[in-house]
Amino acid sequence: MTTPIMTAPEKGVKVRMYRQGHGDCFLLAFRQTDGSPFYLLIDFGLKAGSELKFQKGSKTVKHDYNEIAQHISDSTGGHLHLVVVTHEHEDHVSGFRRAGDIFKKMKIDRLWLAWTEDPKNELANSLRKKYKDTLLGLFAVGQQLQAASTPEDERLRDVIHDVLGFETEDGELPFGADAKKKIKGINNKIAIKLIKERADKRDGTDYLTPNEKQPQVLANVDGVRVYVLGPPENEALLKNMDPKGNEEFHLAATFGQERSLFAAASAHAARSGMGDADKEEVESNQPFAAKHRIPFKKATARKYEGFFKRHYFDSKSKWRTINHDWMRAAEQFAIRMSSYVNNTSLVLAFEFADSGNVLLFVGDAQRGNWVSWKNQDWEDKDGETIAVNDLLARTVFYKVGHHGSHNATLNEGGLAEMAKGKYAKHFVAMIPSHEKWAKEKKKWEHPLAEIRAALYRKTRGRLLQTDRSRIRKPNASTNLISTTEWNRFKNNVEMNELYFELTIK
Repeated sequence: MTTPIMTAPEKGVKVRMYRQGHGDCFLLAFRQTDGSPFYLLIDFGLKAGSELKFQKGSKTVKHDYNEIAQHISDSTGGHLHLVVVTHEHEDHVSGFRRAGDIFKKMKIDRLWLAWTEDPKNELANSLRKKYKDTLLGLFAVGQQLQAASTPEDERLRDVIHDVLGFETEDGELPFGADAKKKIKGINNKIAIKLIKERADKRDGTDYLTPNEKQPQVLANVDGVRVYVLGPPENEALLKNMDPKGNEEFHLAATFGQERSLFAAASAHAARSGMGDADKEEVESNQPFAAKHRIPFKKATARKYEGFFKRHYFDSKSKWRTINHDWMRAAEQFAIRMSSYVNNTSLVLAFEFADSGNVLLFVGDAQRGNWVSWKNQDWEDKDGETIAVNDLLARTVFYKVGHHGSHNATLNEGGLAEMAKGKYAKHFVAMIPSHEKWAKEKKKWEHPLAEIRAALYRKTRGRLLQTDRSRIRKPNASTNLISTTEWNRFKNNVEMNELYFELTIK
């Protein structure tokens, strides 16, 4: 069956959320001045193994990367006017690489990335180096845990495996030479590079920052302004993860612990011939001066062998080895690293000048990103100031951050400020989440029950979640929504097993 071209409303936009699984893929259609659609794709990814499955008669089917990419191509006539990549996690970019042959045949006019991807940005380059060094450190810890001897060792190894898989876009990542090679190249960057090469052959790539006083515009689309809210150009805010007080609906580790962990890991890498950490780097991370240390080779030499075997190297004495203790910190670092990348998300607010309606796409932004917005404002063409709280108050669509996790939607300073006054009558949210897979396979609360309940109340039931095929009008006794409002919403929603599509007029 031929895929119909995705049309654009005369005024407004269509927002399509594809239902591939636990990951983001949003296709938007605006109307250009000549009446033709302007197609904007925001992310295309999937967490390995989280594909949604649908029952067709006696068969169970799922929609893979290539099928969805081909559907996007067919829906747009093979032409994307703009691609936005919010951040480089597997569940946001893996589709670009996995279905690369299809994207290589498409026209892609322009690419928007956050400043954190800018090769000329000094802070971005510094952060990238630290980040890759930490990835390699975690890899070395994973190597040490490969022959896990206790259930705790095995669990920790699996946590690190998950994080490395997120960063390298490979759910079957082994702790071997191939894994190390992937970390150095990072497949997520390869996915972004593929789209960048397509865009650079046409209109190019823009690295967006939140400090520009004038909003962005969409080429040949009248009356739409795009405000860049994040990520903040501030390392402390990028590392600020968890909501505080009324923002809620900590993982913490000291700098010294982190240095110690990776000193142990890099020393192990050097001993095992991995070659990632040279002697100078290993030495700089050591907590004790050389004169107070006994090198591993010396400790295992015949002269000391009996003492160390009795007190440190036997299976009952692992708790006494400082390396073993430091590795316990690896779980905190691993999870914190994943959150740190989420916080580099490119956050965009699309405003329609005529109606004032705002669409908010936050990627997977976490606390530091959210709280940085309050210091921003812009000037419109008449010199009037536009503040972030004004944009939030006029938000009629919210792409829920990080599958509805606990630290990716703030209450105070976030959801509580959205959709005020007349805009509350139109507020809709979408959660890209495969909830059952997240809970059963990963023990993730995606979405967190309290956040989903708050979203349900705020949207008055107009909440679309990737893995839920039905929407129900809230009980009349709740007085959340009138029949007229509900019917208007339902008439503007198309639902099938491949995508949910909302028309905002």
